[in-house]
Parts: sequence; structure tokens; C-alpha cells
Amino acid sequence: MTRIALSLLVLFLIATLPAPGASAQKKTDRPLRMAVLGAPASVARLCTHLYGGGFESKAPLFETLVKRSPEGRLLPGLAAGWELRDEGRSVILTLRKGIMFHDGRPMDAEIVRWNFRCWSGQPLHAWLRATRRIRKVTALGPDRVRIDLDRPYALLPDLCAMNPTGILGPGSLDRRGAYEKPVGTGPFRFVKAEDGCRVLHYARFRPGEEESDGRGLLDLVRFPEAEADRAVDALLAGDLDIIADSWITRVPRDRIAKLKADPAVQVTESPGSAVMILHFNLRSGPASEKRIRRKIRQRVDRKALVRAVHHGHADPCFSLSAPTVKVWPRSRVAPVEEEALPPRKIPLRFLIKKGIAREVDLAPPLVAQLESAGFEVVVVSREEGDPYNRAVAEGLYDLRLDRTFGLPYDPYITLVYRFLPPTGPPASESSPAFGAHRDLIRLIEKATHHPDLEGRMRVYRKIQDLVDEEALAIPLYVPRRVAVVRAGLEPPVFGSDIYHLDLAPVLDAKTPLRR
Repeated sequence: MTRIALSLLVLFLIATLPAPGASAQKKTDRPLRMAVLGAPASVARLCTHLYGGGFESKAPLFETLVKRSPEGRLLPGLAAGWELRDEGRSVILTLRKGIMFHDGRPMDAEIVRWNFRCWSGQPLHAWLRATRRIRKVTALGPDRVRIDLDRPYALLPDLCAMNPTGILGPGSLDRRGAYEKPVGTGPFRFVKAEDGCRVLHYARFRPGEEESDGRGLLDLVRFPEAEADRAVDALLAGDLDIIADSWITRVPRDRIAKLKADPAVQVTESPGSAVMILHFNLRSGPASEKRIRRKIRQRVDRKALVRAVHHGHADPCFSLSAPTVKVWPRSRVAPVEEEALPPRKIPLRFLIKKGIAREVDLAPPLVAQLESAGFEVVVVSREEGDPYNRAVAEGLYDLRLDRTFGLPYDPYITLVYRFLPPTGPPASESSPAFGAHRDLIRLIEKATHHPDLEGRMRVYRKIQDLVDEEALAIPLYVPRRVAVVRAGLEPPVFGSDIYHLDLAPVLDAKTPLRR
């Protein structure tokens, strides 16, 4: 090599070295990229007082006043504690001190009162029974809020719902009072949206600190719900860092075994809390007869369904809430002799949501079990939304599938919403159960009158016993929560809330997220 060539090489190497004090990590670190299934969420929908936008998009941004433990007990959230007065007609919340919104404004009782005013009494939120019960909300100084109700009511469970009770900061509004951007108190703050809101950029929120090395940055990348396989392929290609289940099953079950054997990724799983349930038309048709419902229950093989649909990554369930939800009683149904049925074929209309994998995949093995028991089953598909809801409301089915919301909505909110007569337009994915049993409605209404958990648990026992005796619904299984992360990263931690995921271990991992 000539002296000139050698000199040029030395100059090139010097030019490529980082400047003194500069961090090479800042140039190579990139945001943690996590897949989210569903339609792109506009920034306008990243608001707890509106629906849509996705719980996984809102959960990092907002917090609720009350949370639930893995066993289903109520825990302090933004409220450090509470006091029930006048037999549950009033609730006084004491707020945690030092809570800051993402824009630096401190949370106080007046802001919490304003949030209550935004959603209580509004028809859009009538599915949450507290909207009809709240009569007055008063700020008692900077850190105490009093909620007065029209009767003793189980208010605290309703305050676990992200929509509409997640606390929104005033900084979310523009000068005219219109919603502009999400500002909450959650572990991440919103930065911006790109690619038609397909990618949402967040940054970890630590009051008084700025994330300077990229480790606190999070990108949520949306994929259509039907394209979970494409999200896995993107992870294997290095374009994503994590895929994790929440209420929606994201990790395709038929790929888990192969993913576990792949050194490029690691797989973890945890018990879930959303129960898949077979519901009946209790008002008309064959399923309105208890002996038919009991026959169906006797012939359902839950373990076989778990193997066929989830490749073993689900847990059989016999109660209206998941086995992990300890505040809900267990089923006491014992094996009995099968009841004799007429030799003729009994036709059943099985209504499912068209294109929804959790129902489309479950229908064939469940139909096979029922046909082996002497039933003739016709599967009827309807588009999710109005077409399906109309079929339910008009009773154009004998069987249909549904699932509970999971923690923190289980057991109370799911129970009330799914089985009590609606008080307004449905804000969730489907209408409540058609033609609910009269005694079941009476017991659930009784549970709403108990502001204390112990009182509700006594009613829960009666509810589960009634469901067992009358075979009003058949719990099937609880899908487990599965996460797949890039090798070298710590796995995330699944909490009790099915919509939350603790990403701190992943973000703090020693292996940098390279561009």
C-alpha cells in the first residue's frame, strides 16, 4: 500500500470515529416496536371519553382511579383510597399525591370532577350503569372527591373501565374546548402518529426526566386483525420487537411450537382472564328447553376444544369468570347421567361473527361435538356490528358465542352488561344476551345494590349456582396470554389487567434496539 493510500485510510477511519463525549448508542438505538392488531386508530379516538382507538393504544397513556388485582379485588389506582358513606349512596375518593399529567400539570380533585361530568349521564356511556346512578360530584379540596348516587350502588367496579372512566388531562383540549390530543398520567406519553395513524409513537413518561438514549421510546404498529401471521413474519424479519396477546389473540396458536424452537425469539405465556362462552336463545327454539341445554353441556369436551383451536394454549373453564378470578365462585356441576332425548335430529342455528377468527375457528370442532350427540347444526354467519346485533336482538339463533371482557371488567361489568336489559345503544362489540333468565336478571340487579365486595360475592355464589342448575350458558375456556420477543430482550410482564403490559423489562434490557 502506498504512503498516500495509507494516509487516506487513516483519515477515513478518524472521520468515522464518534466525537469526544458523543454516544454511539444514541445513533443506533431505536424505539421498541410492538404489533397491535386492528384498524388504524386516529388520534381523535385516543380519548377515554370516546370509543374506538383500541385499548392497547390507550392503556399506556391513561390510568383509572381504581384497578383490579389478579384475583379480581379492587386496588387503588389514581385514587389512593376510598370511603363508603350512607350505605353506599356516597363514595369519597382520596387522590394520590404528586400525580402529574404528561404536560406537567398536576392532577387534582377538580380535574377528576370534570372527568365525571364529561361521561356521567351521557347516553353514549349508558352501558356503564354508573351513568344513571351518579347525581352529583363535588371536589372536597385539592385531593378529595365526593360522588353522590341516587341509591346504594357498586360504583367502584365501574371506575375500573378505561372507557369512559380513564382520567383525561385538560391539556387534551384546544383553546375552544375541543379534543386535540391524548394527555394522561400513564407510563407513556403520546408523541405523534405516522403512516395514516398506522404507527403511533410514544415515549416513556417520567416526570422531570427525558429519555435521552432511545430506550424509553415505543412504537405501536398496527396490522389488520386477520393478518396476525404477517406480524409474526415482521418480527422474525427484525422489523418488530414484540407481539403480545391482550383481549385479542395476536400470536397464531399454530405457530407457537415453531417459535419456541427458534433461537431468534423467545416465547412466554401467562393465564388469561377473558372467558369464551356458549350462549343460548332462552326465549324460543330448542335451546329454550333446559333439558336440551343440559344435554349440550354434557357433550361439550373443553379439553378437545382447547387442543383444536388453541393448540393447548388455553385453559378449560367451567364458571362465568376465569379460574384466576378468585372473587368469583367455582362451578359445582357434577357429572351426571345423560338425559334421554327423542331419537329425531334436533336442529340448532349456530350464529357466529363472519371473519372473526376466535369464532370461525371454534365453530367446526364444537359443531362436530354437538352432531355426535344427535344434534343437527346449521352455522349462520353475520357481519360483526349491526347485522350480527340485529340477529341477536331478533332471536334468530339457538346458539352463539361470546366472551367476557376479562380483568379489570370481570366479573362485575361483564356480568351487568352482558345479561341485564340494555339502557342505551351498545358501546361494545355486541348486544347483551338475548332473553336473559328472569331470576338471573333479579340476582344481577341485587348485586348492583351492594357497594361492598363481600356483599356482591354472596350474590355471585347464587348467580353461578343458578347458571349451573339451569344451564343458562356454557363457559368453554380461557385463552392464555402469549408474548413473543426478539432474542436478547427481557420478556414483558403480564399484569392482572388484560389490556396492560409492563414493558419496563423490555425497554431496560441491556441489548440495544438497533436500527
